[in-house]
Amino acid sequence: METPVIQENINRLKGEVAEYSNGTNYFRTFYNASFNAYIVVPIIVLLFLCFIKPDFVKHDYVQENGDVSRVVSYKKIIISWVIISLILILGIFGYNYKIGNV
Repeated sequence: METPVIQENINRLKGEVAEYSNGTNYFRTFYNASFNAYIVVPIIVLLFLCFIKPDFVKHDYVQENGDVSRVVSYKKIIISWVIISLILILGIFGYNYKIGNV
C-alpha cells in the first residue's frame, strides 16, 4: 500500500538531485569508453619496451676486462612501463570524460 508513496518520494528526490548533477555520471565514461583500451594500452607499451629496447631502458655495464656495454635494465623497463601507461590511460580517460560532457 505504501509503494506509490515511496515511488513518489523517489521521483521527487531524483528531481532534486538532477539539478545539482547536470546529468553527469562520473563512472559512465570509464565503463562506456572502450574498456579494452585500459587493458590493451599497458600491454602494448610493455611489449614495445621489451622488444624494441629503447636507449632509455639501458644502462652501462663495465665488464671485467674494462669494456663498456649497454645492457637492458629491467628495473628501468618496469618504471618506464608504469609511467608511460599511467600517462596514456589518464589521457584516454580524460578524452572520454570530455566527450561525455560535451
